[in-house]
Amino acid sequence: MELASLRSALDEAPAHPSSRPTAPFIRGDGAFIAELRAKHSHSSQPESRQLLAIASALLEVVREEGLDPTPTALFAAAMASLERPDVARSPPLLAGMATLLNSLLPRVPNPVLRAKFAPASALLRGLLAGAGTDAQLARPALGALCQVLAAADPADWPAALPSFGLVLAACADARPKVRRRAHAGLEEVLAAMGVRSATLAAASDLVAAEAERVLLGPEAAARAAAAAGSKRRAAAEEAIVAATAAALHALGALQRVAPLLAPEAAARVAAAAIALLPLRQPLLSRHAASVVVALHSCPPERGPGVAEVAAHLRAVLACELSVAERRDVEGVAARAQLLAVCTKRLHRLETMATPGTPSTAVQTWDLLPRVFQYLLPLLGAELDSVRGAAADTLGGLLEACVDAAAIRAAAEAPAAGRPRGLRALVSALESALSAHSEAGWPGALGLCARLFAALGRGGAEAAAPLVVRVAGLCDGADEGAAPDAAPADGPRLAAQQCMAAALRTLGPRAVLSVAPLGLLEGLRTGAQARTWMLPLLRQNGGAGELGFWAEQLLPTAQAIGKRGAVATKGKKDREAQLCATLESQLWACLPAFVSWAEDGGAVWRQLEKPLLEAFHRNEQYRNIVCNSLTTLCNDISRAYSAAGQQLGHANPVAAAATPSGHDQEGLLMDEEGADSAIPIPAHYTLAAAQAGLAELRAASAAWLPQLLDGFLAAPPAQRGTMQATLGALACAADPAAVARLFKTVAQQLLKEAAAAAAATGAGAATEAAAAAPDPERRASLLELALALAGGLDARGVASLVKLAAPAALARDPALQKKGYKVLAYVCERRADYLAEPGRRAALLELIVGGGAGALSAARRYRLRGVRWAALEAMRAEARGEARAETVSALIGEIVLALKEGNAKTRAAAFDLLVGLAHALQDAGASAALSTTPAAGPLAALGGVGTLVTVLLGGLVGASPHMVSASVMGLARLLHEFSAALLHLVPDLLPAVLMLLRSRAREVVKSVLGFVKVVASRLPVEELVPRLPAILEGCLLWAEDSKNKFKLKVRMILERLARRCGYEAVEPAVPAAHKALLTHIRKAHARHERGRQGGDGGDGDGASRADARSRASGRSAWDAGRVFSAGGTTVGGAPSASSRRGGAEGGAIAPSRRRGAAAAADPLDLQDAAAGRELMRSAAVSAGGRRARGGADDDGDDEDDFPRDGGGRMVVHDPEAGGAGRKRRRASEHFDSDDSDFEDLRGFSGLDLALKGAQSVARAPSLAASIGGRSAAARSAGGASARSARGRGAGGARRAQHTGERFKSAKAGGDVSKGRTEPYAYWPLDRRLMNRRAHKAKGAKQGLDAVVNAGRRGPKRTKTARD
Repeated sequence: MELASLRSALDEAPAHPSSRPTAPFIRGDGAFIAELRAKHSHSSQPESRQLLAIASALLEVVREEGLDPTPTALFAAAMASLERPDVARSPPLLAGMATLLNSLLPRVPNPVLRAKFAPASALLRGLLAGAGTDAQLARPALGALCQVLAAADPADWPAALPSFGLVLAACADARPKVRRRAHAGLEEVLAAMGVRSATLAAASDLVAAEAERVLLGPEAAARAAAAAGSKRRAAAEEAIVAATAAALHALGALQRVAPLLAPEAAARVAAAAIALLPLRQPLLSRHAASVVVALHSCPPERGPGVAEVAAHLRAVLACELSVAERRDVEGVAARAQLLAVCTKRLHRLETMATPGTPSTAVQTWDLLPRVFQYLLPLLGAELDSVRGAAADTLGGLLEACVDAAAIRAAAEAPAAGRPRGLRALVSALESALSAHSEAGWPGALGLCARLFAALGRGGAEAAAPLVVRVAGLCDGADEGAAPDAAPADGPRLAAQQCMAAALRTLGPRAVLSVAPLGLLEGLRTGAQARTWMLPLLRQNGGAGELGFWAEQLLPTAQAIGKRGAVATKGKKDREAQLCATLESQLWACLPAFVSWAEDGGAVWRQLEKPLLEAFHRNEQYRNIVCNSLTTLCNDISRAYSAAGQQLGHANPVAAAATPSGHDQEGLLMDEEGADSAIPIPAHYTLAAAQAGLAELRAASAAWLPQLLDGFLAAPPAQRGTMQATLGALACAADPAAVARLFKTVAQQLLKEAAAAAAATGAGAATEAAAAAPDPERRASLLELALALAGGLDARGVASLVKLAAPAALARDPALQKKGYKVLAYVCERRADYLAEPGRRAALLELIVGGGAGALSAARRYRLRGVRWAALEAMRAEARGEARAETVSALIGEIVLALKEGNAKTRAAAFDLLVGLAHALQDAGASAALSTTPAAGPLAALGGVGTLVTVLLGGLVGASPHMVSASVMGLARLLHEFSAALLHLVPDLLPAVLMLLRSRAREVVKSVLGFVKVVASRLPVEELVPRLPAILEGCLLWAEDSKNKFKLKVRMILERLARRCGYEAVEPAVPAAHKALLTHIRKAHARHERGRQGGDGGDGDGASRADARSRASGRSAWDAGRVFSAGGTTVGGAPSASSRRGGAEGGAIAPSRRRGAAAAADPLDLQDAAAGRELMRSAAVSAGGRRARGGADDDGDDEDDFPRDGGGRMVVHDPEAGGAGRKRRRASEHFDSDDSDFEDLRGFSGLDLALKGAQSVARAPSLAASIGGRSAAARSAGGASARSARGRGAGGARRAQHTGERFKSAKAGGDVSKGRTEPYAYWPLDRRLMNRRAHKAKGAKQGLDAVVNAGRRGPKRTKTARD
């Protein structure tokens, strides 16, 4: 195709923007043309259509020449077309051709471009010269020229100079797109030149020269403007603007290309950029800093060297920040980043030059203190962002530059003379903690803490001045603090946190050597002692230095103790109390010093005498010693575990704290508890642990008997710490010593059993154990034997099981609980004992046989054994043994425990049921659990299906208790395995809903909980078809308020409406209950309007979709919310029932809103309604706690009613019996509805007072005369609140008391013989606030007399009349 035909093809292209090009399909199109068509064929822009037309025309030209449409052929065709004069006269055609060429050149081989470099570059320069202001042509032409330059041969560099200059000039073009393309092109050209080529040096010199010319322009323009007269002021200002714009454009290009320049040119560019900082122009300063940062961020082998970086850093430090610049957050951040990057590069270059030399980074440590002095004043800036930027920069410099070489250099430097290096840095930080820099103390103290962490124990000497200064701040803050000031106020907390970091990293020995406690001096002379450091030592001061505690703190504690004893004898109570407090705090530091102590075992053995004395001193010191010994044992055990070795067996005390998880062996729990989250320090090696273990075993012979005797002598409430210590020490002690001690305990247990047998006259030990004369001692001995089990071998565990077997069958609750606790530990943790033949079967028979006599107190530990027994029976069933009935009975026991009265037992039963299901799933067990094997869909579910089979059998149980427990178990499994059990719901739901017609209320309660789970876990598409059946059964109890059934049904209906939509629920609701659904919809709409700020709409669309998405997610199981009326809807908004204040559940609504609903909807504390609701909730909670009489919070019991032997509650009627009748007769003359009587309830001796009183108004004085006390003397007074609620006999509220009875008979007050004095008042009555006129009318009776008397004026005396 000739050029004329190409031009005609372009002219024939449709010009309407809406038309699309229909380029003909040519067989054998190249990849470039195909990609071009794929990119632009769907665009309606004229440029895209023109580009496709040019591509098609070029392709046709190439085809006519008989060539393949390769990039080289297309490049040749395009260049030939551009040489035609006809094309040069069409700017749109030139723009399209340049765009096509710009996209094509990356595919053209470099040899082709090098061969055609001269004509191609000349042609492209001509395009740029003729483009003028046409950015559509200049931008692609510039891009094509840059690509040709990047492919040029270094030998052609002289010929490329004009093109390179043109690119440099375009970097300052006023058109943003052209300028950005020039920046990218310059970067591409420099990157293609290589690192060490001569061409790069020449090009870099050109870039540096242009940068120096442009970057020095603003300063020159400013000087010219200062020297210009007033007539030339406008022109001078325009010159400044133009020079500044050119500098900004050049800085934008230099940010991209500075890392690519040769080192000499890069240094020149950096110097020119730094020269802009003294101008104090924010925009120029930020961009100049960015250029230097980009230059120094390049790899060490490129960019400036050590001398250049040091010179740049000194130049930046010479330019101080002005007051205005310190308020510029971005400017400060850029300047701080500049200093940090330069300093880190200097340190890296110096350490790479001479690695391993103590004086490696000489220039770095000469300039780093100056950098800190430059940035430290910014820590007290007004803006938080400025303070944060300075603190982050300085902290990063500390972590990057403070290394072992700097610490060694500081240690070898002479102490006299000017501080240098690290000591100069410490001096700079010390000056930042002076009085005039108080605003920056928090940031400076944080830097001190980071410096302490970087120094470690090797740099403690260098950090000594800083430690002294921080200690002085703590002393001053402690001395100047207000008596009622919180410890976290002001700089006090920051200083103490910094001191805590020093104790952790530098070590207490180094810290206390320069900042001693001074406790003895303070007691002797009254000087200020650092008592504030004692809590810090207890929390952070260990660092594995037990020897320091023995050398320094223990003698101090002993001396203070002796001084306290002398003060006690001299009856100096205050001094004695102070000494006792200080001594106990010094002893309380012992566990911290024991933690990860390398010399722990040796020092512990040396301190055996004082430690034993403290152990026998009192409970506080005994707990300190026990905790320290436990820490020592656990540290050794963890070191062995980290090395792949096991020390002893599983700790039984830790194993008893948490039941086994979903694993079959129950080994998921970490024996060390929360301490296992602390990583093992590097200094605590296996060798240190082995040395400590040897010393500990030598000392255990003395400690084990002491712990045994102390455990038996202490009250049960004080045994927990000693029991934990026994468990940890038994695992680490010599097994022979543990075996001897266990033998002693076993002999005592046998004696107790024999005594019990002799007391009952029975011969069998199992029957005698049920009636032991002292079961508490026997239970304590069994608990003690269990604590030693971690150090026993399989033979010793066998003896322990023999001792625990009769206890598990005993009728005493405490004894049976300890017996099952032992069996649970053996089942879950002692696989070595169970490995012996016959022991598994014997233990299984023991657990199965004890089910009939199991008591409620022991149920929780028995369930753990039952779980193991069930899994063991299933394994036996798989081996062919007849164990199906045994397994069914064991699982039935777990299911029945779901209805246990003890809250912990119920929670354990739910967890064990789910854990058993997971264990069966993991093991792939599918054994039958009953005489009727699982079939059909249940058989396909494996272990979960077998459990569901047992629970389905419980639905037809003989007792409502079993039916209710089975429904609860099904609900729990459906919640956990909803995806696996989804296909069972269509058949399971109708059977469960039929139970709603039962007369047993516990069954109905469980079924309603099951429906809650179905409403939450079932997908919406599966839930909607079953709405009629669900609502038909649930609405049978919609009007029954007993057991809160009405509230539960309402919550179910609201949950279904939120998930499925009101439109889907409404047809399934009977007509009699339509009003309830309407109310729920309105309540939800009000709630949504409140959340949306009061805008209109019912809030039914978006919130319902949000509720569906939240309901479909995974949620944690909460049995209290499922089987009670508490909780929120699935959608996260509080239910209408929880928001209303009616009789049903009104008291629990605020707690539900604070608990579950608060997780989804943030509580608006400025909302008046929310505030009132919180106050009501707090009052209800406080009232509930007072009513419960301070019940325990551990959740063991749901109520505080005593129970008889059968587990039934025993409720005592205070008015039943003779005593009750006497009290009732004594108070029969009281009128409980009288408000005056309510105010008199606070007086003791009121009965006697009323006997001699002529009226109620005189009763208080008589009560006072016989020694009675008023309510205000005994409580905060609830009488006035009760009197405000009092009602008269007719049901109407009575008027409030007038205070008449409190007036003395001789006092005149403000009432005098019926006449009103100037300060007369009308008593307050809440009826005056009633909006109903007839209600407020009674309260106004008599008010007119007071008003008329006031109008007549006060009574005038004779003196006034005269």
